[in-house]
Amino acid sequence: AEYMGIIPAVKSDMFSKLKNVWKEFDDKILKGGDTGQTTNANGMNFKGQRVDPRRFGSGVHPTREQYEQAFRLDPEIRMQSRKLRMKNWGYLALFTGWYAGVILFIMYRLRSDDLETMEKDAMQRIKIQKAVKESMRPPNDSRY
Repeated sequence: AEYMGIIPAVKSDMFSKLKNVWKEFDDKILKGGDTGQTTNANGMNFKGQRVDPRRFGSGVHPTREQYEQAFRLDPEIRMQSRKLRMKNWGYLALFTGWYAGVILFIMYRLRSDDLETMEKDAMQRIKIQKAVKESMRPPNDSRY
């Protein structure tokens, strides 16, 4: 019986804490809460400035020029001069040619280092070395 009496008390305490957390969140966060400035009954602080408890509309207001500048269209981007465009195209062609030249040079070097050619050269060297050894061996010596 005591056990059953404790659980409802814990539940009601838990719900009251949740209710207080929600109320504090609602008061402080959603409604603006405490501004940290002391105000009098007219909603003015000690400097005579109006204090909005919700903090909406407070702060520096833009001038008419600033407001119009926010909505003013920027001038259109104009085309560059023909001389400058040709210069840019020339640099683009130069860099493209340089990269193409490097790639072609690498391809040429890889093709010239053909593995079959290198293998044939190696086999010829081995045959020559064997022929030299055979020619240097004495004919009647049985140790070789």
